Amino acid sequence: MGKARYTMYARRRLGLFASVFSGVLIVSLFILTSWYRGGYAGPGPVCAFTEGAVVVGFYLGPNPNGWIFEKVNYAPKSVWWPRMSPGPAFLAIVPLWMPFLLSVMTSAVLWRRYYAIPPGLCRQCRYNLTGNVSGVCPECGEKVQRR
Repeated sequence: MGKARYTMYARRRLGLFASVFSGVLIVSLFILTSWYRGGYAGPGPVCAFTEGAVVVGFYLGPNPNGWIFEKVNYAPKSVWWPRMSPGPAFLAIVPLWMPFLLSVMTSAVLWRRYYAIPPGLCRQCRYNLTGNVSGVCPECGEKVQRR
């Protein structure tokens, strides 16, 4: 296998690992935000996780809170649809199922591309069938379909 082909497979494997890892991280965050909320809410930028959603934006006025990590003392309701928050802040509230869905779709595409059998190989054992005219794989005996 050539160096270019090897690096292509290495990149696909890394992308597959990254997308699966991000999906696991998002599910963990969703479960964690059922009992805790946390993030940074200072004067200016805001990034927080609460009620199964990520909150990103900025405050227009001063807010002295800083870093927050606390147990939720009430039964949180999960956020199911994205929305903008009203008030003296510009906050986008995005439910965690949206990035999770994106991660799952990316993983599925990368998984299919990574494990796809290139043309010219046996579907059963991946033996290289270049130049084979018998119609049978010499390695495993599988019938070869012509394309």
